[in-house]
Amino acid sequence: MQLLSSFELLVQPIIPSNLAKMLQLESVDPLVLQSYFLILSNVSSESVTAILEFTADTGGNSTFKGSQDGNFKPVSAFLDLTAAMPLSEPNFEITTPSTAKAILALGAKSTATFLLQPDVIPVAKAIKDPQSRDLSFELRGAVEISVSRPQSLLVSPQTRGTFFKTASDTNMPLEVFAEQAYGLPTANSNFI
Repeated sequence: MQLLSSFELLVQPIIPSNLAKMLQLESVDPLVLQSYFLILSNVSSESVTAILEFTADTGGNSTFKGSQDGNFKPVSAFLDLTAAMPLSEPNFEITTPSTAKAILALGAKSTATFLLQPDVIPVAKAIKDPQSRDLSFELRGAVEISVSRPQSLLVSPQTRGTFFKTASDTNMPLEVFAEQAYGLPTANSNFI
């Protein structure tokens, strides 16, 4: 395995819950959902298998199984091989409370996007029910990669944040009002 990048997943109100309550902003304080994206391009003329291993920093209480109060199910993983919906579910397994592994098969000269994010069901619930707004989930750590054919993949890790409105007058269950994405540095190079 070769070190690839860091990762951070989170779901949190932008204003800390206790401050939002004090300022009476609970019903308008947006939530942010931050996910890890990895774009993989197979530049070889043969199929390649990539294994991703996520290791969480368990210095706190965060694990892949979710927060202690049970608000979150395990994280969700998706793979976009065709740029068409629906997304497929990759071979993704939570191997211990602090590690998870994904096995991705890429055809010759193909590009795919892998997505790892917290479960969004509690986000939808919190938007409709401000009393359940005490959700807070954060998971960070490192990603390692192994490929079946060295020097065959271009990789581009990213963190993307989606900001959701939480005002009680919104008609949509998940109304997005902003998104932000930025590239993450790779440990060695973007060519593996």
